[in-house]
Amino acid sequence: MNTIYKTIKTEGISATALLEKLEKRSVTVSLWAKEVIGISKFKPTKKQYDLVAIRGDEFTDGKRTTKNIYAEADKRGYGIPPIELALYLRRIEQSDLDYPYVAVMHEPIRDSNGGLGVLALHRNDDGGWLYAWLARPEDEWYREVLFLFLAPQVSPKNLNPGSSKPLRLALENLKVKIDEVLKNLKR
Repeated sequence: MNTIYKTIKTEGISATALLEKLEKRSVTVSLWAKEVIGISKFKPTKKQYDLVAIRGDEFTDGKRTTKNIYAEADKRGYGIPPIELALYLRRIEQSDLDYPYVAVMHEPIRDSNGGLGVLALHRNDDGGWLYAWLARPEDEWYREVLFLFLAPQVSPKNLNPGSSKPLRLALENLKVKIDEVLKNLKR
């Protein structure tokens, strides 16, 4: 089932400004995370995103690879989130995320050493962290990680009763889209 894990509203803020806000809140941003953010095609948006999750324990040990996680997300009709969502999520307390490790499965970014990474959130004894974790196709992940993707979007394809996507989620997403349109018309 495609249960919405979190809804995040972005504010059109640049990566630099978001990083400054995180650091003011005593969030530690690793040097590798800063590099990945700097290399990425970070495009600030001002919109609402519905996130869905795949739990690490849904895979058996040895099968919890980056390649298999993305394949499962594709099978479920999930989308690839923009990198900026990791920075917005890091503003949420780790205990409110319900998992010790949360990986935002944006398109992996190739760093200056040639490694592929995605941004992840964790809390150490010294507070909240925003990391970059290796995300090469063959890399294995801990079973305690929660992998975040975009919820399936409404389209004629996923409104088809024979589709594998739940009609209920499609209708809920359609209602959100209609509400957004009505709100914009009132402006």
